[in-house]
Amino acid sequence: MRARVASGVAVVVRASAALIVLGRAGLGPPAVPAVVAAYGVRVLFGLLLLEAVLKAASSSRWERWFRASYALVLAGLCFVAARAGGG
Repeated sequence: MRARVASGVAVVVRASAALIVLGRAGLGPPAVPAVVAAYGVRVLFGLLLLEAVLKAASSSRWERWFRASYALVLAGLCFVAARAGGG
């Protein structure tokens, strides 16, 4: 049961992150206010950068090579969205 709750929370967090980035890019209907999108994408950048560093320090080869690079790419895309603005 706990795994299902955790999966549900993960879905909500990822959907919220997608709405924030889409809102910052000015794509789709305005699901979040512009101020929330502007600061939210910066927070996402920081969290993803932190995740990349933590995954790179992991003892698991899978996390070091795949998940760290994946988080770093997502952080870079959030950085581009933060700098570009939109809307």
